[in-house]
Amino acid sequence: MDAYDGLAPNYDAWAGYMEDDIPFYVSLAHEAAPGPVVELAVGTGRVTVAIAAETGRTVVGVDMSAGMLEVARAKARAAGVEALVDLRLGDMRALGTGSLALDAPASLIVCPFRSLLHLRGWEEKAELFRAVAATLAPGGRFAWNAFVFDPHAAASADGYASRHGDLWEYVEHAPADNRIDLTVYAGAPGVEPRTVQLWWATRSEFEGLARGAGLEIEAVYGWFDRSPYDDRSTEMVFIASKPA
Repeated sequence: MDAYDGLAPNYDAWAGYMEDDIPFYVSLAHEAAPGPVVELAVGTGRVTVAIAAETGRTVVGVDMSAGMLEVARAKARAAGVEALVDLRLGDMRALGTGSLALDAPASLIVCPFRSLLHLRGWEEKAELFRAVAATLAPGGRFAWNAFVFDPHAAASADGYASRHGDLWEYVEHAPADNRIDLTVYAGAPGVEPRTVQLWWATRSEFEGLARGAGLEIEAVYGWFDRSPYDDRSTEMVFIASKPA
């Protein structure tokens, strides 16, 4: 079972603190040219459903977890946008092929909530960037966000357990692998563990990945309000585009 299948029923309670990103990604959909809008690692659909509801555009959502897609479908039905939400099971690195092929080049592809960090190392991330570049229309945009790795914060969080509603989270860092392991327990520590792994990357690595795939960096922000990225930023918010 995919780790996220087990987390799906409680995922929003665990990760619901992140809401500031939704208006940002919705604004990009408003700005996008005609053409498909795609969300990678759509999860429970919090961003996709908002885009569909606020813009009236069809959104293709891709995720590897059938459980998360089931929750996303229920959200789309509840919001009255089920007809606008096209959810597909698959690895986002296969975007543009097989069941993840699009009817037309995408005008906007987004990957919110640090989901690119689920891809291990440079090569897995590079596969994704190449797929995005091949799927975008000329002038189309790719937007994503990731946390700024802070060694001081990492040291203080390593081995730390915290409670999120009915879930407990335990954090472990593996610096030699640039990896963070988040183990989530249902109800109490030790119960139904689900481990999610994140491989962090720096700003320069993401810029290199984008440029290596033939994309141009439009902007790097320090938060979703499009404030400048600086030494105090805790988040990197990127917009890249395919040359027209």
